[in-house]
Amino acid sequence: MDLEGWLKELRVPREAYRVVSLLPLVSVAWADGKIQKGERDLILHIARERGMLDHGGEDALSRWLSRSPSKQQLQADLAALNELARRTIVSALDLRNATQWRATLRSWAGRAEQPGRQPVSPVA
Repeated sequence: MDLEGWLKELRVPREAYRVVSLLPLVSVAWADGKIQKGERDLILHIARERGMLDHGGEDALSRWLSRSPSKQQLQADLAALNELARRTIVSALDLRNATQWRATLRSWAGRAEQPGRQPVSPVA
């Protein structure tokens, strides 16, 4: 797999490569066909907190949050993420944190969808 080519296809500068660790989280947010405001806010908060918005990361994340990925794009992105993890370009900690945040987002989104419940603010 040509990782440089994949980053170029995603329009992610090499210096902002860490933002790709958010792709699984973004794909979960798109699972119902749209991203809720709370989901978008939480993803942006995570990216900001982890310093992933520098060097073009913010532009890439904005694009991902604006348009749902195709099934083919999602499969290609997940395959590339696996390759990145294998090559340790993205640290194992970043991938683990993305998985933890994905579980948090699922849990948080599930509570927000329950009738009569107000969503919990993701920002303390």
